[in-house]
Amino acid sequence: MVKESPELVAVVTRWIDAMDRRDFGTAAKLFHRTRFARYIGSDPDEWWSGTTYIDAYPHHMEENPVFTMEVQDIEAFEAGRWDGRRCGH
Repeated sequence: MVKESPELVAVVTRWIDAMDRRDFGTAAKLFHRTRFARYIGSDPDEWWSGTTYIDAYPHHMEENPVFTMEVQDIEAFEAGRWDGRRCGH
């Protein structure tokens, strides 16, 4: 069953706020630390897996120019349940 998730909206809102303040350490703490995480960047060779990207995120973002995100609406949904190991229905 798919339903709206105010909890996920809250996490995304906190991440956007941290990014706007250039508080990249706080933003990185909002990522889920798991060996299954993946990040694919804009460079063809920029592929990260596990927590390696999360640990490097604050330094990586400091290298980027200052920018502001203008978010109109945030939608977030969840499907099934999370029991800490898998998502099921």
